Amino acid sequence: MSLKYASGARCLRILGHPVRLSLLRMLFEREWSVNEMARELEISQSNLSQHLTLLKDRGIIASRRDGHQVFYGIVDRRVLQFLELMDELFCRERPSGGEENP
Repeated sequence: MSLKYASGARCLRILGHPVRLSLLRMLFEREWSVNEMARELEISQSNLSQHLTLLKDRGIIASRRDGHQVFYGIVDRRVLQFLELMDELFCRERPSGGEENP
């Protein structure tokens, strides 16, 4: 298997979780603090930290410290294009009857 496909597959696995997709959508609006994200997503800070670490390790998001708070933001805005395409292809409502029109 090509190394570039292996790397792409790893990235898709990281993006393939509803919480992480929700995080990315939130972070396109603005920077969020860890406390704000945990409250908004209704998950523990520990759980949130695990998701943020995966995204940060892949270089998708970055953090900055302001006093005692840590804020997160998107590194590369092109990720939004990927999310929009994913929404268009997989997340829109399907017409009834099982057939889909392009």
